[in-house]
Amino acid sequence: MGEFSCFFAIPTNMRSKDFYLKTLVNPIVYNVTSCANKTASFIQNNWRSLILFIVAGGVIIGGVGLMYGFEAVSLPLVIGFGCGLPIASLSGIIVTKWIDPEGKIENNTLWQLINAGLNKLPANGARPIVISVAVTVILAASAVFPLVMGIGFGILIGNHVATKIGLQQNFSSEGSQRKAQKLRDRVDHLIKEMQDIQTQLNALINEDDEPDEL
Repeated sequence: MGEFSCFFAIPTNMRSKDFYLKTLVNPIVYNVTSCANKTASFIQNNWRSLILFIVAGGVIIGGVGLMYGFEAVSLPLVIGFGCGLPIASLSGIIVTKWIDPEGKIENNTLWQLINAGLNKLPANGARPIVISVAVTVILAASAVFPLVMGIGFGILIGNHVATKIGLQQNFSSEGSQRKAQKLRDRVDHLIKEMQDIQTQLNALINEDDEPDEL
């Protein structure tokens, strides 16, 4: 196993340059390169959605700043958002590495879980009421606790982006189960339409085959 050091009690051949390259440097380089490639691919495929999202975020922050003050509200919101992103990145890594590495879970981000909950509410009933109340509460809380709300926004949005980058999914992609269900619904609808058309054709053919009455 090689000569041992008296101080560290580690084989000298294990402290060689090749050992550190294989055990420390190479995995770090591989993970950084993989993350950079996935991020570049994600931006390339979703740049329109990202631009719209950035513009919407700028409008919201600017509007809140005009109403309540830029230094008092907008700046803490931005700082909190930046602080929440690293936490969200860690949560995205946990999801993509251990919880859902193959992307089989339909709603694997906090953003999708919230949307799924809203979609279960009646469209003409409780859903608009819940959304309006949530928007009002969020605006009021952003004015009172801008830093905390900024961290919450950063975690919510960053978790979605980090998870989609890790799984190489689109920004607004739906789960595979939901896509399959929609496809099955479309196929069933087409089959039903074809059956209706066939029924109408059969009725016309039967009418033509009937003898004319004298």
